[in-house]
Amino acid sequence: MNFDEQFIRSAYEKISAQGAEIRDVPDNFVTLSAWFHKEQLWRDYLDLFKMVPSLKGCKVVDFGCKFGHTFPIFHALGAAAVIGVDVEDEYLRVGNLVFSAIGFPCELVKSDEGYLPIESETVDFVLVNEVISHINPTYLDTVYAEIARILKVGGKVLISDGNNRASESCVADLRSLYAAWENGPAGTSTGRDTVDEPFRGARRDIIAGLHPDMKPEEIDYLADNTSGLFGERLAIEVGKYIRREGWVARPYRDGCCPTNPGAGGVVMERALHPVQVELGLAEHGIAAQQLFSYATTQQKSLRYTLAVAVYNLRLRMTKMFAPHKLYGRTWALYVLGTKVGTPPADWDVRKGVKLFHPPTVVNVAAQQA
Repeated sequence: MNFDEQFIRSAYEKISAQGAEIRDVPDNFVTLSAWFHKEQLWRDYLDLFKMVPSLKGCKVVDFGCKFGHTFPIFHALGAAAVIGVDVEDEYLRVGNLVFSAIGFPCELVKSDEGYLPIESETVDFVLVNEVISHINPTYLDTVYAEIARILKVGGKVLISDGNNRASESCVADLRSLYAAWENGPAGTSTGRDTVDEPFRGARRDIIAGLHPDMKPEEIDYLADNTSGLFGERLAIEVGKYIRREGWVARPYRDGCCPTNPGAGGVVMERALHPVQVELGLAEHGIAAQQLFSYATTQQKSLRYTLAVAVYNLRLRMTKMFAPHKLYGRTWALYVLGTKVGTPPADWDVRKGVKLFHPPTVVNVAAQQA
């Protein structure tokens, strides 16, 4: 893979230094900048981009960009223009502040309810990395439709996430994480993160703010029985309880992905099956397929060489004799889609484009050559 490493190092050094100089930059921006600068987190993203064709001369979109820390990587890989999209105003404010201060070429825009303020068929590549598991299901189909709309015919989208519903061990791990984020207590370590405020507690705070004269026991009851509700819908359902008109209790159900009751209804690590993602994209004219890559190593020791050889052999055998098992082989899922420009009802009849593709294993070295 050809990239300008010196450009990347210099960019992250500037971002880290600028973040330290600006007063109202949050701590998580400073921490993330240090990871990219000192810990070279950007190398993990280079591994991710080995799954896609060259980005040279492309207009790219990072959907769920946070502050925009991926932007230097896109430019180092030859992208002509970079647009970052996020739903959080604070991420966009800080990103614009820092990148404009160092004179870095990029654009940051806000997405509301899954909609993208980007012109149709103007984008060559969209990255959706560790984002899809946080999009409220209410908006997910809109996200797929908007990605298909902004992509040029032949444009690519890569969706990667660490919550693969096809993996039994991943699903088992998520059950305890879901319970912790729904019910707490605050400070609980899930093994992936730490619960700042459980969503039940967040609902309680919202309800108490809307109705300060309500009895504490009623607030607790409502917090227990409004699970999954967010934004305006939460307020509406609480109003039904107060008026005793059409109120329905909605307690949390064990094993369900919990929902942040804030305006965006962000969900916490929702697991998706790769086929769900493929079919969701297919509905809007994107032919998609789950990918795996053969392992490589820079280590020259016999131990690592043998480990990589065994992994690759198992992958080849699974592909040959039990391809359906590839879906849940890892906790992570990688789905690469190409916009074909035809509605799904026409694919098989007129275009001969397959709606469904079994998983495939890509030879990263050959693809990049």
